[in-house]
Amino acid sequence: MIFDWGFIKNLFYILAPIGTIFAVYNKIVESKFNRDLEKIIYIKSLVNEQALVNLEYEVYQVRQVPRQQFSPFDKISHEVKTNQETVRFSGPLAKYLKIELDNLIGAYLGLREYIQVDEWLPNEHKYEDGTKFESWDFNKNATAFSEDDVYPKHYGKHLDDAAEQAAKMKKAFNRFQMVSELHLFEAPFASYLLKKRFKEFNLQNN
Repeated sequence: MIFDWGFIKNLFYILAPIGTIFAVYNKIVESKFNRDLEKIIYIKSLVNEQALVNLEYEVYQVRQVPRQQFSPFDKISHEVKTNQETVRFSGPLAKYLKIELDNLIGAYLGLREYIQVDEWLPNEHKYEDGTKFESWDFNKNATAFSEDDVYPKHYGKHLDDAAEQAAKMKKAFNRFQMVSELHLFEAPFASYLLKKRFKEFNLQNN
């Protein structure tokens, strides 16, 4: 077999720059992916997952929500609204992270449409040891629930709707976590993988 060394040489000169470009591109993508991981860690550090799990129960059953529950979401909401770098994604999973973070904040803002004066009242509780506990307490006597003082008052639907928003928050955060768990090499297949995993854990958006 006779090799055309000239052809091979020319082919090398063509492929070498392409390989260099591809390597540089991979480095850029990996760098953006890693920066997004840092932002994910930051967001997760703000959210107490167990508190978020309890939120629906606190809204519907206990009808008393610790005010500190809302602080992390107020902070994230502000940073999203002002497009701060801490919540601005640019890596290969950016689209999916943004969707779920927007859904989380959307559900939170929806919840706050319900948990506000005068349907809920801010309160401060003092314990014997001097510590304080601030909360939003449900006010079933709010004028919004009366209909010319005819009973029963219509606060059942309010609680149902508020609890539904709390459930949406938990779901959106779970979906955000699943996106964040994808590896860099899985990113090109994110659409398929996420659809499969959301279905597996009953986290589809209806």
